[in-house]
Amino acid sequence: MNKALNKTALNFALAGIGVKLTTFYFALPFEIGIFGYFLFILFALFLGMRKHIIQNGFLGFGDVLKAGMKIGSIYALLVAIFTYVYYRFIDYNFFPGQIAERMLAGREAGMSDEQIVQMKDTLEFVFSASTQTTATLIGFMFVGFIYALIWTLIFTKIPRTRGV
Repeated sequence: MNKALNKTALNFALAGIGVKLTTFYFALPFEIGIFGYFLFILFALFLGMRKHIIQNGFLGFGDVLKAGMKIGSIYALLVAIFTYVYYRFIDYNFFPGQIAERMLAGREAGMSDEQIVQMKDTLEFVFSASTQTTATLIGFMFVGFIYALIWTLIFTKIPRTRGV
């Protein structure tokens, strides 16, 4: 059971990472990679939870939710680790570009030098690989929980969705 859940989470996380790398390579909008992550966690949870039910039978709401949370947490951890690597080593100019854009907008808005310095400090904290990694991990854990809860409710209320 655990190997099947781990494998499902790993495969779909790698698919999401592949989409993110493809968007970087072809200079596509970075939102495509983010939407890919959301789509693949949805697929990972559905297929992994369904496989869990087929292999072990429907053992109740808690068991299915637990299986979904395991898939979601592994997926979130893998994507968060990749997020750090991506922004630290692959697209290392992304955050400086974001900071520069916002600094320019602040200057054009007539902010004082003191406000600009304060804004720069805040932006350097927000637009850092470690902050984005933490936000990604927490965000995908939350999204994984919500998606797993929805799939569990669907599997509980509509028995034919269980595939048995």
